[in-house]
Amino acid sequence: MKGWHKIDLHQHTLHEITYDGKEPKSLYTHEKFENVLIEEGVELKAVTNHNTLNIVDHIKHALICKKNNVNYLPGVEIDYLFDTKDVHAITILNPQNDIVCFSYRLNEIITNKSKKKFLDKDEFARLHENMEFIFIPHVMKNKGIYPSKDIEPVEEAEDWVINMIKNGISVPVIFENTQNYNKYSIYGKIEELLLDDYQYPACYVGSDYKFDNDVQRRKVAIDRVKHYIFSEPTYRGLEISVRNHKTRMAHESELISRGKYLESIKIHNNKNFRNDMTLELSPALNVIIGGSGSGKTLLLNEIFRSITGNDLKDVKNNSKKKGESAYFSKVGKGALLEIKSVPNNYKEFKVVEIPNIYTEIMKYVNNHEKLGDVFKISNRSYVNSLISDFILDCNKYSELMSDLEDEKKLGSESLRNIFTSIEFLNANPVKKSMFKLKPKNMTNPNSLKTHLIIENDRKIILKKDEILKYFNDIDKTLDFEFKEIVEEIINKYLFLLDRINDKIDAFEEREIKEKVLEQIQNLLNIAIRNSSTKLGQKEKIFKEREELLSNNQSTLINCIKNVLKINKELESVHLKYPFDKIKNTIETKNANELARFTLSFDKESLKHVLTDDSDFIETKNVSTKLRKLPIKYIDFLDDQSIKLFINELKKVNLDINNIIKNELPLSLELNVNGNWKEATAINQGTIAKVSMEHYFNDIIKTEQPDIIFIDQPENDVDKEFLTQTLAKFLIDKKMVSQIFITSHDAILTVNADANMIIQADVDEDNKISYMSYPLEYTECNKVGTDEVARILDGGKQNIEKRYQIYGGILKYGD
Repeated sequence: MKGWHKIDLHQHTLHEITYDGKEPKSLYTHEKFENVLIEEGVELKAVTNHNTLNIVDHIKHALICKKNNVNYLPGVEIDYLFDTKDVHAITILNPQNDIVCFSYRLNEIITNKSKKKFLDKDEFARLHENMEFIFIPHVMKNKGIYPSKDIEPVEEAEDWVINMIKNGISVPVIFENTQNYNKYSIYGKIEELLLDDYQYPACYVGSDYKFDNDVQRRKVAIDRVKHYIFSEPTYRGLEISVRNHKTRMAHESELISRGKYLESIKIHNNKNFRNDMTLELSPALNVIIGGSGSGKTLLLNEIFRSITGNDLKDVKNNSKKKGESAYFSKVGKGALLEIKSVPNNYKEFKVVEIPNIYTEIMKYVNNHEKLGDVFKISNRSYVNSLISDFILDCNKYSELMSDLEDEKKLGSESLRNIFTSIEFLNANPVKKSMFKLKPKNMTNPNSLKTHLIIENDRKIILKKDEILKYFNDIDKTLDFEFKEIVEEIINKYLFLLDRINDKIDAFEEREIKEKVLEQIQNLLNIAIRNSSTKLGQKEKIFKEREELLSNNQSTLINCIKNVLKINKELESVHLKYPFDKIKNTIETKNANELARFTLSFDKESLKHVLTDDSDFIETKNVSTKLRKLPIKYIDFLDDQSIKLFINELKKVNLDINNIIKNELPLSLELNVNGNWKEATAINQGTIAKVSMEHYFNDIIKTEQPDIIFIDQPENDVDKEFLTQTLAKFLIDKKMVSQIFITSHDAILTVNADANMIIQADVDEDNKISYMSYPLEYTECNKVGTDEVARILDGGKQNIEKRYQIYGGILKYGD
């Protein structure tokens, strides 16, 4: 991505002095140095020979670098002695300093040492006095603070370097690990030593190339040079990159790149603008500065309109006529701006404008429900299921207690019946009755068929006269000779009729006897039944008592079994209000990184909940009954207290289902500097700042833009918001999106570490001109920081503060 520059800050050439005073020979030549320079492809180079800074050599190195368009920095690698151990460290010098004086001091210190050429801390301080430098101690290598896993760290050097980190304002520090690039191991050691009171330093690896290296070592050294800075390849640019290493310094594998950004803008000459102008842009943060009416918003709006075809919202709101742009900057029928982008299809870029909503948010600072809407969180508790589960457990306990009472009641009743039955049986013994007569049912032996036959016989007898007349008529008709035959027939017929009558008489006689027997049996049956009733009453009662005893014994056994079972189930029911789960659920469901709803009561308050606490207990329509309870408060974190409360509720016919509230009182909390605070305890200004921070981040998260536009966001807000919220937002987002912002406040420009300044000016002819340059720009007799100090509100103060951090001389004003 545009803006990254490859660097190498650690190379050896010739005229070195080792710790034991030797001056090793080198195969160095200027030609070899130039070949290495070209092969590396770096844009910033430093030579750091051991324990010497030869001015003539450095001049030659600088000239070779200049010939190849590479910026050069003088440096030295020095042997320091700590705990009798040799620790190497590099010093990179600002070439604007008195390098000759530094070289003389170093030579004097080294020459005056008769044997070992080690420097101590006092000599380090004397050597670097009044110098601007970047200090690079070796860490994880043979001559480093942590030589290897098998060797104890050099504690004195460790303490010294850690103190430098703590006091890093005066001594910028980056670490080097020339054996294994593993900055996280170094960070872990710093974190262990400094705990929370630290900021990670930059981590750097140089080539450490020597011209006596063999071919293989040469290749390793050259390939190792893979560090880049996201600033001008100068000492000041390096210094800025060290201080802002999270966004401005990276290993090649960690380079922050972006595929869509505006590379440059050409502004065509017309009556409103002075000459054609080409503005180089940064893929990161571009700040448009200038005096009032100098064309800051005009340029921002033109860039926005060139991409989207629309004006910025604030520009629309300020236009005199509805639908009319506040700015007209056309060149004939053509566009004012000629934009060069990567890739060259900027009209398809996704852009977002972050408007000034400070005033709008201030309307809601006292309305937490509305404020929750700003943060896109709800004051719904999302805990109904958790409370329902708790109530279900309470109901289970209540039902088990009811079942237990029922079983105990039934068991007691069965036990009483058993006692009374035993007493009765003992007092009323009975023998088994020997009276075995039983009632009999008489069955009529004459079947229906017999009755039909007898009935038919009677019909035959009734036809006697008719048949006799018939035969007499035949006798009269026939001759005398047949008279005997007819008489014989008639006699036989009469004989047969007599037999039939005998049969009928016998049947009737037998039927009379059977009826008599039946009546006698009925009388006997009545007598038997009456006797059985009287004789068996006592036996019957005895048997019933025996059955009652047996049944109650079975019932009592079942009751005992059920009571044991219920008691076991009761032991498994542990009642405790699920405060932690509820709180965690609310703060998870109703929260984001800056705001959350939480319970308005703490866990401790659950230990003393009054029975008429309307925030927690539903008192509507039942307050009178609740007041009658013998207990006045409940410990909802204690199992026995909750169970006692349930038992007392049952006595007054109240159900726990209708007593525990499902919707709980919530309060809004905001994340202020990493600490959650209740919104009611935060001043309105802080609430507005946190709200805007979320608003900014939410827009970026939702839209994921390629370019962000912000017009003078400092309006209506205080300095704290600019430094703690907006500047941090710009630093975080400038490496994922290109940002264009107009500002008249130096805080945003300086504290947000602007990558490119676009300066707007208006001349005497009322023509606007623009120019772009990095904040640390130092060419063409123009110093970027001087211009910022001149133009922006509070510029001088903020630039002075920046120079206190980075060193340098403020040229503006005094």
